[in-house]
Amino acid sequence: MFGHMHNVIGSKEAAVILGVDRNTLNRWAAKGDIPIAYKVEGETGSRLFNRSDIERIAKERAEARTREGHPELGFDDAKQPA
Repeated sequence: MFGHMHNVIGSKEAAVILGVDRNTLNRWAAKGDIPIAYKVEGETGSRLFNRSDIERIAKERAEARTREGHPELGFDDAKQPA
């Protein structure tokens, strides 16, 4: 099931990579803005993310901030990640 577990990270690490609060990351994930690799069963189950997805989104956000001059650019402020 988790053959590539070394590429899967928790919400705390994903939030750090993205430079956002965990609540923001979880809100984006719940809305479908960030792909979830796996969600632990239950109403409050932890979300796990593919490191490559998170790093790609972080890079896209950094490029958008540079291009558009928005230091705190988020999904509410710009185009959704591809």
